[in-house]
Amino acid sequence: MCVACLRTQVDITEGIPKQVHLNFCKACERYLQPPNTWVSCTLESRELLALCLKKLKGLSKVRLIDAGFVWTEPHSKRIKVKLTIQKEFVDLECWI
Repeated sequence: MCVACLRTQVDITEGIPKQVHLNFCKACERYLQPPNTWVSCTLESRELLALCLKKLKGLSKVRLIDAGFVWTEPHSKRIKVKLTIQKEFVDLECWI
């Protein structure tokens, strides 16, 4: 099977959540790093990206190629992260 057909048949993002929730304190402007540590991170910083990636549970099953922030409106309370991942897939189909 060619790569284009494989992409339509196999979802390598299966098991990785599309959204996670980060706890943010408006008073001190810090993020909760589980279990009970609050860390101060500026927007689009390496520390905040690391915190976001730690919240994604299924990343251990794939290879993370690239990660970065996607721009959102300044008043938006959402933080968007774009990930590039890679996963091996073995097609065991045999033709006789």
